[in-house]
Amino acid sequence: MVMGEKMIMKNKIALVTGSSRGIGKAIALAFAQEGADVILNCIKSKAAAQKISEDIKKLGRRSIVIEADVSKYSDVKKLFAEVKKNFGRLDILVNNAGIFEFGGKINEIPEKTWDNVLNINLKSVFLCTKEAVPLMKNGGSIINISSIYGVGGCDYASHYAASKAGIIALSESAAIELAPKIRVNAIAPGIIDTDMTANDTEENKKKYLSLTPMKRFGRPEEIAKAALFLASDNSSFVTGETLIVDGGLTKVK
Repeated sequence: MVMGEKMIMKNKIALVTGSSRGIGKAIALAFAQEGADVILNCIKSKAAAQKISEDIKKLGRRSIVIEADVSKYSDVKKLFAEVKKNFGRLDILVNNAGIFEFGGKINEIPEKTWDNVLNINLKSVFLCTKEAVPLMKNGGSIINISSIYGVGGCDYASHYAASKAGIIALSESAAIELAPKIRVNAIAPGIIDTDMTANDTEENKKKYLSLTPMKRFGRPEEIAKAALFLASDNSSFVTGETLIVDGGLTKVK
């Protein structure tokens, strides 16, 4: 931030789900650096989320941590009740919470695994959007984190690809319904250098690195910059879109 430069998120209130690490953490910090108060959500890593919250407070912004399993409606209702109690409204929702796991061929994926991935990745977006809308009385921006696998599919992880494709379709549908007051967009990251990527096999990492025209993996901060654009008035006429941030991978994938 350059001294004297206007913060593009000043006085905004943002909720980022799954924000204790990786992309969610980067988005939360970027929003705070641009002037937003940030609600952090986690399900397990409360200590890590609290550390991020303290860093946000050092920037002069308000921040709280709310534990909630966003795949469960009872937890989501409690989450948004806390948001309303502490902030009174919501300007920005980033549906970032998600998991990735290989499941084998489509005829080998256990029903329990399918349901778990769809619930955490897709159902959570529906539930959080459902509860966020009443708090966005002054308008707002909803950003849903999809994936390039929601655009082009993923072998041995059809459940993950289906969940991320569903996010794109849900975003497009919600954008039509909620316009003009609330804008809804999606971001489809490519291979990003996070804990999730670190757990992949070396063979897979080398393969995707060789296929990516930019010859490197993305950084969480680069997804955060895309989220900043979609959350701010810089994208005031953008809704129903999916912004692919993948270093060109989908052009050759």
